[in-house]
Amino acid sequence: MYSESSRERDLEHAGGFPRSITAPSILGLYAFAIATFIVGTNMAGWYGAGEAAYVIPFVAAVSGLAQLLAGVWTFRGRDPLATAFHGTWGAFWIGYGLLFFFFAAKTLPMQAPGYYVPMGYWFAALAVITCTLGIAAIAQNIAFAFTLFVLCAGAALSAVGYFSGYTEVMKVGGWGLLLSALCAWYTSSGMLFQSVLGHDLLPLGKRSAHSLESGTGEPAPIRSQ
Repeated sequence: MYSESSRERDLEHAGGFPRSITAPSILGLYAFAIATFIVGTNMAGWYGAGEAAYVIPFVAAVSGLAQLLAGVWTFRGRDPLATAFHGTWGAFWIGYGLLFFFFAAKTLPMQAPGYYVPMGYWFAALAVITCTLGIAAIAQNIAFAFTLFVLCAGAALSAVGYFSGYTEVMKVGGWGLLLSALCAWYTSSGMLFQSVLGHDLLPLGKRSAHSLESGTGEPAPIRSQ
């Protein structure tokens, strides 16, 4: 049961959003930032594919699992936008980490950087979904929306790189992922400071999706189960 009094306490301490929504997204965005940083640096050419096989499995164990759990918790908090983002990307990072685990275990042959059409399809699909989420996020959190649009651009460029085999395009996609990691860190840190301090320290351009739903300018009541 999520009573009205509990909801008011949560709103008071979470800058206008229920703590059940903000806290998991803080974890999920930090986990996403770590994963995107590790993968983005590899795609940008900071270290080679052979080294990545021993590093990127941590993406699945740390970032993927944490973000997937955040998706489950935001589902309970009735935040469909956060649920879709954390669930989709969390599951992808788990699969991405497992792929490199199989590379390291020599179960699968290591793919050389460049032409790799199947991975291109993955990034293309993620780019479309992320762009859709970004459009929806404009009504809720401008910083989060910006993170999603930058991520969409990085994923799209990565898809083009995998489809075409042009490693330079893939490197630009990697830099796009790195920028999205920085944006995710900023957004999550802003939510963290707002939740702990009770006021904005890092501007997020935050709006309430529930207020648009109710038309009253205030968050719509969260109905008890």
